[in-house]
Amino acid sequence: MPKVPGEMSRSAAPLQPLRDVGCLWPVVGAAAGLTSAVLLIMISAAVRGARVQQLAATPALVRVPAPTATATLEPTSVPPTPTVTDPAGGGEEFRVGDLAEVFGTQGDGVRLRSAPSLDGTVVGLGQDGQVFQVTDGPGQGSGRVWWYVVNIQDSSLQGWAAAEFLRPLQSP
Repeated sequence: MPKVPGEMSRSAAPLQPLRDVGCLWPVVGAAAGLTSAVLLIMISAAVRGARVQQLAATPALVRVPAPTATATLEPTSVPPTPTVTDPAGGGEEFRVGDLAEVFGTQGDGVRLRSAPSLDGTVVGLGQDGQVFQVTDGPGQGSGRVWWYVVNIQDSSLQGWAAAEFLRPLQSP
């Protein structure tokens, strides 16, 4: 068929609208992707909300009961233990194997020494109320009577203790 001037060919007409639609595909793809992402987030939030365990809230304020009256005790006086200076006059209150309790140190504790003297190195500290077993003694040094004692709960805590800070443990 001959070509008439001013007339469009049939094969050229359909190509023009396709070029105009070609610019629209990236926009449609982006919109579809964005819609899919929003839908996935919404579905994920709905499913996750159903799985979250709701814990009971703990109170932030704890109520403490008011203090009650405490009975006051009469102070008891402990007679001072004399320092023994005569080896023959002291130290007979213990025998090897006896149990002795630390007392009267005013919270300072009795120093356990490597030798029965104030010159002996301090190797441990026995606190008021701790119980020791007498394993040697009596020893004399620095004007005092000394007993070698071993803690009954911790055998590594042992040494020479001044007798004025030990008292026999009363048997029930």
